[in-house]
Formats: sequence, structure tokens, C-alpha cells
Amino acid sequence: MKKNIGTATRVPEGDPMPFNFKKSPGIFVFFCALALFLSTLFPAAGLCQDNQKAYNSKRRPYHNYMKCMQQLTKKDFEYVDKISLLLEKTDLKKEELEQLNACGRMIYEKYRTDIDALIKNYDRLLDEKNPAPSAKQYSAARSAGATIDFSYTRSLARALAVVSRWLESEKRFDEALKLSTLSWRFGQIVLNGDGGMSSLIMSMIGIAVKNITAQNHLCQILTSGDFNAEFYQKYSKRLFELNEDEMDSAAVLECERRTFINLIEYEVYVKNNLKNEYNEIIKKIPDAYLEEGKKYAVGIFNAYYDSASVLLTKYKNEPYILKERLAELTREITKKGEPSLGQFLNPVKATGDILLAIAMPNCSRAHEQFLKSKYYSYGAAVCAGALAEIKKGASPPVSLETLEKLCGLKFPPDFFDKNRGPLKYKKTNENFTLYSNGFDYKDDGADAVKDVIILRIPVSIK
Repeated sequence: MKKNIGTATRVPEGDPMPFNFKKSPGIFVFFCALALFLSTLFPAAGLCQDNQKAYNSKRRPYHNYMKCMQQLTKKDFEYVDKISLLLEKTDLKKEELEQLNACGRMIYEKYRTDIDALIKNYDRLLDEKNPAPSAKQYSAARSAGATIDFSYTRSLARALAVVSRWLESEKRFDEALKLSTLSWRFGQIVLNGDGGMSSLIMSMIGIAVKNITAQNHLCQILTSGDFNAEFYQKYSKRLFELNEDEMDSAAVLECERRTFINLIEYEVYVKNNLKNEYNEIIKKIPDAYLEEGKKYAVGIFNAYYDSASVLLTKYKNEPYILKERLAELTREITKKGEPSLGQFLNPVKATGDILLAIAMPNCSRAHEQFLKSKYYSYGAAVCAGALAEIKKGASPPVSLETLEKLCGLKFPPDFFDKNRGPLKYKKTNENFTLYSNGFDYKDDGADAVKDVIILRIPVSIK
């Protein structure tokens, strides 16, 4: 059948849509209403998945500058999570690099306005002091208090790391470095509690964010970016200063202490409290002994935190000793929490011992992670300082002594060397590599998995 453009055509016989909607507005409205009704009952799976926000609405929103990045969707993170392991690799195949860049470009183009705003406000954002909990927040801390979405926070760090990699591939080194540095700073803010109370698990998420951003990548941008000497010097100085603007392990443990003491005083030793896990235990204590039980529990919890804090302070640079001392403390507490005749005869004391055995946090492994994360940002600051001198004409340092002299620093001993030996520095392939022993406390020859790679400086850099 010949059709004339711009004129009405007859509906062929057997056409599945025989109605003329222009002449039947009532039917048109009916079908629109029906479609709208059905869409509310049976939303298209793909559309729902694409637009569904990934941030858990029951969690506390961010207080920091990353609150502008809370709108990423589950679909966004699907792409990121599939390739997240590539962020840890130092040598990528061509197809792996293409995957990273495609994902980074996709995230950047979708959230360009917010990402560009972060980069534009880089200096102002970095100048903001990292908040620490106030006395009022300590006294109001509760175990049921809302915290940020930990899963989203980790995925967001990966997404921004992928964007930074793409910016780097586009030779936009200044933007890549600024975004990565802001993401690393984001990790520090999370570690501190993001304007609220920190906790052991919150500090671990903050450390994970820092590592995703800083492990290998900060140094990689610095060496690839070919910045001038003045920029390197300024960046090195700033990163050294920022590196200290976060809680240490002992301060995080103090946040845990305050939360647990408040938990005991206001949530556990209360008849008919809302926490089912404590209800049955406390019901067995006569009302006349509740205050005595609370006093005993608060006392042993405080004693534990006092002991752990002393150990964290005394052995903060010797995690191998700290681990043994905390293990001894844990064994002692666990033994007291085991069923015994004494517990049967003294339920007040038994309740406190059992609660402590269940609730005490293990800080030894967390402290190892804390020290490891400090190495990455420290290494980036050292790398920038060395590159500043190389830009002025110095040769790439060939030994630990020349690297220290070039940067005007005396490096701390290797935290993971039981003999308190120095950090290791050697030529590996086309780089000079500064590294530490890993959690096995052995020198594995700058192994990318077993050791902690602090920085790499290309042998041929000028």
C-alpha cells in the first residue's frame, strides 16, 4: 500500500491496534490510566534496578563533603564491583585497562557536576578540620545510634578510584590527583566518625577507603603527572600534615569504651529493655541486685579498656608485641566468662563477666591495618618530596640513605620487623621501591601481596 508522508493512513486489516486514538479520547485516557496503574504494581525490573539508590535510607546520611555523592545507584555499583579487584593490580592487561577506563568514564559523565564541584573546591575542602567527638556526643552515645552505610561507603571509594584512573588515562593528572586525595581524606573523616562517634568497625571502613585510594595510586599519579617542583613540595608538605589529622587506635578504643559503658548503664541493666539479647539475662537478676550488677559490669569493662589503651599506647609501633599482650588479655577474659560453679553461685558477677567476654573488641589486627594504611599516605608524601628534588636536577635515589637525604627525613623503623630494622629500599624491575614487611613480619623481597609497597620511583624519571 502506497503511503503519503504527512497524511493519515488506513490501518491495515489485522493491525493489533485498530483504534483511532484521536477520535476515541476516552479509550486513550483509559489505556493511559491502566498503564499507570499496572506500572505501580509491576515496575519494569530494569528501570527499577537502574534508578534505585544504593544508599540505605535507614542509615545516617554523610555529614562530610561526600554527601553530594550519595545518589549513586545499585546499577552503578554493579559495574564498579565487577572490576574492583583490578584496582589492586599494578600491571594491567590492555583489556583490563579498557574495562577500568570505560567504567570510570561512565561514572564521571553521569555525575560530572558533583565530581567537578569536589575537584574545584579541593583546597577549601582539605583545609577543613577533621572533626572529633565532643563531650556531649560521648555522653549521648548508644549502641542503637544510626551510622553511615558502610557497604555504600566502600563501593563509593572504589567508584571514585575508577574515575580517577580514567582521568589519569586522559592526561588530566591534576584532576585525578585532587579527586584521589579528597577520597583519601574522606576515609580519614569516616575513621573519625564523620562528625559523630567513631567505633572500631567505622575506623576499619575508613581505613579501607584510605587504602582503596592511596595504595599505589597516589604515587602513580605523582610520577606520571610531571608536575613542577613547587607543586611537589607543596603537596608533600600538605599530605604530611593531613596524615596526622585523624584518630589513632587508642582514641578509637576510647569511643568504643564510652559507647559500651552507656550501653550497660542505659540499655542493658534495665528491666524489660528492648534488646532481646540482654532481656533474658537481666531478668534473672533480682531488682535489689541490679545496681550492684551494673556497677560491677561497668568496673570490669573500664578495667579492660584501660588495659587495652595502655597496651595500644606502649606498643603502638610494635604490633607483634601488642598482638601477644592483647591475646593474653583476651584469654583471661574469655576464661572468666566460661560457665562455672562460681558463676552459678554469683549471678551478678557472672552476668558482667559473660557480657565482657561477648562484647570485648579485638584491636590487635585493627591496629596492624591502621599502621599499614599510614604507610601509603606517608609514602606518597615522601614520593612527592623526592620528585621535587629530582625536578630540580637531582638523580633518582639509589639507596635508603640517599632517599632520606634527598627528602630531608629520617624514616621510622619498619613497624612489621620484629628486630626494629629499617624500611627496605631496592631496585625492582624498572623502579626503586620503598617497602615494609607485611603481616607475616618477614621480608618477602618487595612482594606486592606479602609486603607493604610504600612507594615506587621509576629508575628513568627526570
